[in-house]
Amino acid sequence: MRLAPLSGAFTLVSIVGFLFFSIYTMYGRIDKTWGFTMMLFFFMCVVAAYISIYPTFYKNEIKNIKEYESKEIESAEKEKSGNNKIIKNVHKKAKKKRK
Repeated sequence: MRLAPLSGAFTLVSIVGFLFFSIYTMYGRIDKTWGFTMMLFFFMCVVAAYISIYPTFYKNEIKNIKEYESKEIESAEKEKSGNNKIIKNVHKKAKKKRK
């Protein structure tokens, strides 16, 4: 099952709709029942938009963390192998000086 976040336009329309109906209901231009119903609908849309963002964000962060850790491990291994080469060279030079 693939999860995809709802679009930014959906979130924007939900927020604007909620604000529009809350203001119009507050000033009495729309009946309180319809105003409450529409505010509830747009509020649920906003909540759905934010909930749909979370799993995608979480999956991307886990993916980024795993990539970062693998890069760190690779660089540490390269550094370690480079250090081993340096140490071997130092030991070789020290042996040559002793002879």
